[in-house]
Amino acid sequence: MHIIMKNYFYFIGLIAVFGCSENIKKQETTPSITVLADSYYESLLNTFPEYAYYADIKLTKHNGVSSNELSEIALWENYEDSLYVELSKLEINQIPEKKDKITYWLLKEELEASMGLRICKRNLWDVNHSSGWQSRWISLAKFQPVGSEELRDQAFERWNKFPSFVETEINNLKIGIAEGYSMPKEIVDLVIKQLQVLQDYTIEDSPFMSPAKRDEDIKFKEDWEVLVTDKILPMLSM
Repeated sequence: MHIIMKNYFYFIGLIAVFGCSENIKKQETTPSITVLADSYYESLLNTFPEYAYYADIKLTKHNGVSSNELSEIALWENYEDSLYVELSKLEINQIPEKKDKITYWLLKEELEASMGLRICKRNLWDVNHSSGWQSRWISLAKFQPVGSEELRDQAFERWNKFPSFVETEINNLKIGIAEGYSMPKEIVDLVIKQLQVLQDYTIEDSPFMSPAKRDEDIKFKEDWEVLVTDKILPMLSM
């Protein structure tokens, strides 16, 4: 799921520092700012797992990827709304700790910014030459951990989702066009050229081959090349 959040990577790191606590008072009727921040932090990592790499946050598994399904996006928006309702019940002058006040304002600003941008329906015209899905997946190839049988399996599990991700992206754009949303032609042309360049690389030089280049297992290298050749590259010309 692509979602526009101001200072997203920076924010998730700050929540990790200011918001998370090992001692949560679960008996409270109104959740504390710590409880709310912990909930948001955990939900962010579960919903947008690959963004953790940018904030240097360690993941227990590396097989997930943000969904771009509109139904999943709606679920995340519903979660934001419910969290904001709970946050609105808190009184800033009743929060004693300075770090908790900082967490409160960070969370409030982030939720309001994300909720305010929904009117743009950005997921229906997500064509971007600087930060589009093609750039994010290239970065993900560089981040993808390998080096063990478990990590190799997780890599395949994640990257086998690539074809359906691209298909969903195309369907979202079609819905956007039907509703009158589209990116300027100049931007679209730039993205098309980017996709063409990615297809023009030799398989050895393809950025999608990064996981195989960083692993010593011969079978994994061979299977990964098949994955890139048969499942990833063909989706760039759809």
